[in-house]
Amino acid sequence: MNHSDAQAKAFRVERDVSTKALVHTGSSLVPSGPGKDRSYAGKYVPAIAHYIHTLNPSRDFKIHLEGIAIGDAYSDPESIIGGYATFLYQIGLLDEEQQKHFQKQCSKCIEHIKEQNWIKAFEILDKLLDGDLTNDLSYFQNVTGCTNYYNFLQCTELEDQSYYGKFLSLPQVREAIHVGNRTFSDGADVEKYLREDTLQSVKPWLVEIMDHYKSILLSK
Repeated sequence: MNHSDAQAKAFRVERDVSTKALVHTGSSLVPSGPGKDRSYAGKYVPAIAHYIHTLNPSRDFKIHLEGIAIGDAYSDPESIIGGYATFLYQIGLLDEEQQKHFQKQCSKCIEHIKEQNWIKAFEILDKLLDGDLTNDLSYFQNVTGCTNYYNFLQCTELEDQSYYGKFLSLPQVREAIHVGNRTFSDGADVEKYLREDTLQSVKPWLVEIMDHYKSILLSK
C-alpha cells in the first residue's frame, strides 16, 4: 500500500476528518543522523501531494488537499548545491582556497546530476560535505572541525537534539503511535537505499502543486 492509498483508507475510517482539508507538511527540524543537513520532506511532500492531485479527478473518494508546507526543502538539489561554497565562505567557514576547492567539487557533482550519474554525484557530495557513507571525515568536517550543519554558531550538535530518540522508545509512546516492537532507525540503512534518489529533483511536481494549492516553503 502506498502513502496516498494509506491516507485514503485512514480518511474512510476516521469519518470525522474525511471532509476536512489536508495540508501535507514535513521538515528536518530535528537533526537525526545521516543526511541531517537537508530535508527529504522536500521530496516526499511534493510527491504525495502531486499523486493526490493527479488521482483525485478520477477517484470516487477524494482527498481534500488544501496545501503543503515544507521546511529546509531539498526538492531540487541541483539549484541548491551550486551555492554551497559561496555561502560557507561568506559565513567564514571556508577560506578562499577552500572555497575554490569546494566550488570545483560542487560543479563536478552538478555535472553528474545533469548526466543522471546519481551514485557518482552522491559520492562526491558525501565526501565533500556529509561524510555519512565514507570511511573518513568529509572535506567540510576536516577543514572546519564541525559536524553540525544546522547552526554555524554551534559546531557540534547539542545533547538535547538526541532526546527524541529516547522518547520514542518509551513503552507508552510506542503504544500510542502503534509501532509495536519495530526498531527505531537512525536513517543510515535508509540513506544507502536512497543514494540514487537523493540528488534527483521533484521541481516539476512542486511547481504544479504551487500553481494549484497554498504552499509554504521555509528555511531556518
